[in-house]
Amino acid sequence: MFERLGRFVVGKAWWVIGGWVVAAIAIIAASPSLSDITSADQESFLPRSYESVQATELAEKSFPQAATATATIVVKRSDGKPLTPADEARVGQLAAALKARNIPQTTGYLTGPQAVAPDRSVQVITVGLTPTAPTTRSCSTPSATCAPP
Repeated sequence: MFERLGRFVVGKAWWVIGGWVVAAIAIIAASPSLSDITSADQESFLPRSYESVQATELAEKSFPQAATATATIVVKRSDGKPLTPADEARVGQLAAALKARNIPQTTGYLTGPQAVAPDRSVQVITVGLTPTAPTTRSCSTPSATCAPP
């Protein structure tokens, strides 16, 4: 049996290659796209009775205009010591100062005691970001500082 298969493959090599090309095209055409079988919505595969799904639905209902992305600012003492209550207050002031600057495409600066690491090594400020159209930057030379148009 393998002898006959071998003779066919050697004798009709271009037919075999063509068959593989046709099979590959048929498989690609018939298979679903990756976006059809995957989901960015992590709750889509969980039952509605799960608390995380209910919390997500409640958040979407309560905050329909929520930011689509966030940035995290991590604040740490330069000497490596744990943060003191004065440091935490200063981080809160920093968040308020950043919010007062009205930086474009940001929606808020959130921090507080819940944003301090358990070992008090860092505190985070979470920044809500709004979607924006991509901008292009133009530079005259490779070493030049680029500025948005």
